[in-house]
Amino acid sequence: MPHGPCRWLMLLSVLAFPASARAQTSETVQSAQTAFNDFEYERAVQLAEAALDEPLSESDRVQAFEVLGYSYGILDQADRAVTTLSQMILIDPDREPDRQALPPRIANLWNQAFDQVLVVRGVLVDSIQFVSGEGAVTIHYEVSRPATATLRLLGAGIDDVIDSRLANPGSSRFDWNAQVDGAPVPPGNYQLLITASEGRNEYQRLAGFTVSHSPVDTLAHVTSIDGFEKVPETEVPPRDWRPLGVSTLLT
Repeated sequence: MPHGPCRWLMLLSVLAFPASARAQTSETVQSAQTAFNDFEYERAVQLAEAALDEPLSESDRVQAFEVLGYSYGILDQADRAVTTLSQMILIDPDREPDRQALPPRIANLWNQAFDQVLVVRGVLVDSIQFVSGEGAVTIHYEVSRPATATLRLLGAGIDDVIDSRLANPGSSRFDWNAQVDGAPVPPGNYQLLITASEGRNEYQRLAGFTVSHSPVDTLAHVTSIDGFEKVPETEVPPRDWRPLGVSTLLT
């Protein structure tokens, strides 16, 4: 039987890129965290400030800013706490405070810091398969402040803006059909660059994902087969008791 034109089954899934090598965890940062856990907040501040003068890995730097910001907050230095926590959020916008373990006042300082900076967070490309031209993959992200959000696709020789919009604080989503210029994107590894712009402020986040292709049979619906004639169906007429009634009356 003849086959129709070939279409593609698109498989998009999140691609986990290998993490960059991290420096050994700083003993100073560990000591600062221990002091904070032991309620020695002034000592925690001293150790965290000293740690930030060291060459730290990204995770250690985030932890040092977190200990320092929370300690400032507990010591009633709210402005320094907000400034410090803002620096932490810029490095790792997906980091969330432990609101059950922290006093509400400290969690509120984190909220103030988050509201003051422009970041993109919660970037996620759904893992999904669909027929090209008939489905879409959902891209999730969140901006902290009202901003223009631009989604740029990079990879396989493609550098194309697939969406641009005004985004309000909170969750945003974009349903993408995995096509560029009306054609399915080639299989391979891609990066999604999300740029949030607010005046002169700009923040960018990258997300990686992979695209796979699989052919889909688009055979037209079969209505007849050569060499086989359609046999008429037997129809049983509805029963009519009128002739029997007439003959009975005449009798």
